[in-house]
Amino acid sequence: MSFILFQKLLENKIFFMYKKEFIRFLLIGCLTFFINIIVIFIAKDILGLNYKLSVAIGFIAIVLFNFFGNKIFTFRTKSHGNGKKQFCKYLIYVLFYYALTILIIDFMKGYNINFYIIIIFSTALLILINFLIQ
Repeated sequence: MSFILFQKLLENKIFFMYKKEFIRFLLIGCLTFFINIIVIFIAKDILGLNYKLSVAIGFIAIVLFNFFGNKIFTFRTKSHGNGKKQFCKYLIYVLFYYALTILIIDFMKGYNINFYIIIIFSTALLILINFLIQ
């Protein structure tokens, strides 16, 4: 009986630990989302840059913010030894995601879907994949 009680307490503690981590992850994800939209809007609509270049500039901003925000704030990783390796893996993932985003934009533009709706969809996909990878 006490083993079952101990197991339930352990499960609740693990859930609570991941719950806090998930909430911090969502916070960083939301901030990343808004940074992405703002940077793309400034680059595309205010500066008049091409949408591919605007998305690339947005990706540079969110790659840095999201990687270090999750590393330091969400997952509280303090190790410096494998930081470059983690960042390189993350960069490869983001380059793949950038290419995927451009493909999604090009595909969905044919259906007269608003550019920012496409960006919102793509960013939501990035947040989901990012959590699953990390």
